[in-house]
This record gives sequence, structure tokens and C-alpha cells, in this order.
Amino acid sequence: MGFKIVPFQGFIGGYNTDISKQIEYEETTNMYVVQNPKSPEQQSFATLPGLDFLRYLGVDPIRPMGLFRFRDNVYGVQGSRFFEESAFIATIPSTTSQIWWATTSTQVTFTDGSGLYVYEPSTATYTAVSAPFIVDPGVITSINGRIVVPLRNTNQWFVSNINDATTYDENNYLFFTLRPDILVGSATVNSRLLLIGEIHTESWVPVASAGVPLNRDNNVAIDYGTWAAGSIIQVTEEEGATAVCWLARDTQGGAFFVLSEGTSAQKISTPQIDILLASFSNLEDCYGFSHRSSGHLFIEWNFPTANYTLVFDVNTKMWFFRKMLDGTYFIGNSHAYANGIHYVGSRIDGTLYNMSKNYFVYYKESLVPENIHRSRIGPIIRDPSQTKVQINYFEVKFQTGYIPNTVNPTCWLQTSVNNGPFGNARPSSIGLTGKYNQKSYWYGLGTNYALVPKIDIYDPIECYILGASYMTMGAMR
Repeated sequence: MGFKIVPFQGFIGGYNTDISKQIEYEETTNMYVVQNPKSPEQQSFATLPGLDFLRYLGVDPIRPMGLFRFRDNVYGVQGSRFFEESAFIATIPSTTSQIWWATTSTQVTFTDGSGLYVYEPSTATYTAVSAPFIVDPGVITSINGRIVVPLRNTNQWFVSNINDATTYDENNYLFFTLRPDILVGSATVNSRLLLIGEIHTESWVPVASAGVPLNRDNNVAIDYGTWAAGSIIQVTEEEGATAVCWLARDTQGGAFFVLSEGTSAQKISTPQIDILLASFSNLEDCYGFSHRSSGHLFIEWNFPTANYTLVFDVNTKMWFFRKMLDGTYFIGNSHAYANGIHYVGSRIDGTLYNMSKNYFVYYKESLVPENIHRSRIGPIIRDPSQTKVQINYFEVKFQTGYIPNTVNPTCWLQTSVNNGPFGNARPSSIGLTGKYNQKSYWYGLGTNYALVPKIDIYDPIECYILGASYMTMGAMR
């Protein structure tokens, strides 16, 4: 029986761990999949964008931050400070809650789930809304010049006067009554208002009216609510349509992610992601944000209690993980894009970062960078006849960008044999700057019934993983 080189199909891919696994496999961390006609699988791994220190705000060091873009300016809330870029605007009651934003044509409105606040940039006017009937606001949105304010733990919601988010009529409200439910939040999608409860979602459309200018579309009933207000993320897709994604729940208590364009909701999480979510003890602390990089639209959801960051690529419909070097969930907790900068707020201190594909480090503290740990656990290599397979060598193909002279980039390989634990890591050089189709080799992987490869890259370099293959003598008795 002769040797043959086998392209490792499925090595480039997202999270696909099977429910029957005894070890983790088919996991991708801090990378995503891009189309590449030059690679064996017509696709490659690229690195999720890294962070660069932008500025430290210097106060309320442990407060979460909310970021929002309005007219090419970035606004944020950090503890008791409401700011534009880094300039202080006003003091609000100190908060550690998530911040939700909405705008009219001239005003920025935000809430931390207790108060409602409005800022008008043209006059530099800040207002804490005085409306005692607005209690415990949820995720707000805007539609046709009005701010929509759902009241959490009730089925009641209010709309502001047109183009004035500071005034609300106590009698200008509607109810969320298509199903017995309570409100969590709202979103505006393709000129429709979605009201999202715990177990269902209603769709409302604008109408000409002197009172509340919206009617419920009784032909639309979305039988999914949400586990977490912070998981509700609005995005703009490539074709210009808007959509909203959230961590969904139903009357059976399931947990999964959905995407809606206003009249229905499609499940976007895979069975493997659903299995992972079912293992989390707390789903209600989920929060997220969206961003674009190299033509891909990403939505990232953090689960603090479970210590996971899940990344969904809207373009490829694949799922990935994002982790810090110590294995904890991603440092970023909010995002806004303006003036060519992807602003990211820290979840642990008062730091703003610039996120870019040109950076290959994260930051755990404001001025202390750490290398991005890229990892891929591949599918299982085995023979369908359940006989042993001899692997003479395993290779991974790379394309590298700029590599500093002080760095000798290395790829590390570990293997799991016959569903056992991963063994010791073995190094192999990646190559120097500008190498295309550079191959890293590992010899003598033995003869086994099943083998799972895991590669790790820790160096702060630009590189693409083009694919993998292995040499084998095939099945052996």
C-alpha cells in the first residue's frame, strides 16, 4: 500500500462540535473564514480584528460603557459620566447597567433601564426626562421621528412627541397584548416597529394618526421572545435592508439566536450553538454589539457568567469564539464606528480602544497588550471502516503578511488520539514576511483509530491559514 497526501476537508470552518463528543473538536477561536480561490478549500482563516489603545478616560475605572454614533460623533456613558469622544457633557446617576440608544433627527436619547436622558448637539442641551409614568424602560428605538419606550415587566409602551424625545403624553401609550407576555425591548426594522417580549414579538406599522401613529400588524406573529435585553442588536445588511438579531426563547424554554427583517424571524444558531447555550447557567446577562471588518458583518455576544464570547459572521453564517489570552471572554463590551475608527469600550475599566484588522493584540489592561491567541481544532481524522490510520506527517499552509524581524513566528500542534486528551504541543515555523503557501510540518503522528489536530498561533503577526493536509498509508489492520 503506497503513501498518499490527503487534503484535510473541513479543516477551514467554524464551530461544529457534535453532541456526542468526548473532547472538543471543530472549534475556531479569534479567526473567521474568508473566501480564497487560491486555497485548497477555496477559503482561508483570517484573524478577527485586534485592538490598539486609544485613550483612558480616567474616572469610574470599573464601570461598563455604552457607545453610540450620531452624525459622525461618538457618545458614551461610563459610570456617572455622559461624554462625547472624551469631552464631558453631563453627570447622570451612576450606573453599571447596559446602555440603550435611539435618535431623532436632532437628538440623542439613551437609557440605563432606570432613567431616560436626551442630548441635543446643536444647542448642547442635556435633559433628564421628567415623566414619572415611565418606569423601568427597556431597549428603546425610534421610528418616524419618535422615541419608543417599552416598560419592562409590563405590557405597556410609550412614544414621544414627534422630533422631541423630552416630552411624552401620559395618555399616549399602547399595549403589548397579542400573547400574555411582558416587554423586554424594541427595534426598528425596515420601517416596522418590533416589540420584543419574553416569549413572543409583535410587529407594528406606521399609520396617520393624531394619537399613537402605529398599528399592530395582526398578520405577523413571531413566536420568539428574548432571554436578554442586551442581546438585541440592530444591523444593516449588505443589500441595505435592516435586521435585528437576538438571543431568543420560546414557551418551551429553548435558547437560540434569530434574525428578523420585520415580518418573521429565522433561526441563525446551529444545533451545536444551541447545545452550548443549553449548558450556560445564566443567559440573562448576555449582551453584544455588531461591527464590520474586511467586508464581513460580525455580531458578537458576551456571556459573562458562562465566560464565552460567541461571534456570528452574517456573511458566511458561521460561528466562532473570541477569547483573551487567559481564556476569558472578550474585553470589548460596546462599539461605535465614526471617522474611520472602530471605537470599542472596555468591560473592566475606563479605556477606549481602536479596533482594526491591522492590530494583532488585545488589551486586558489599558496599557498592557497581549498577543491574540488564534486556535483551530479540526475535524476527526479516521477511516470509515473503523480500522487504524497511519499518519506520517501533518501540514498546514500559510500566507504571511508583515512580520517584525524580532519575531520568529511559530505554529504549535497538539493531537488527541482515540478521543483522549490533547498531548504536548510541538512547534513548527510559519515563515517570514510575505511568504505564500508556506508549509509547517509535523512528522510521526502514529497509527490510530482517530486523531484530532489542534493548532495554536500566539505571535502578533498577520497571517492567513490556507488549509491543511496529511500523508497517510490509509487504513491498516
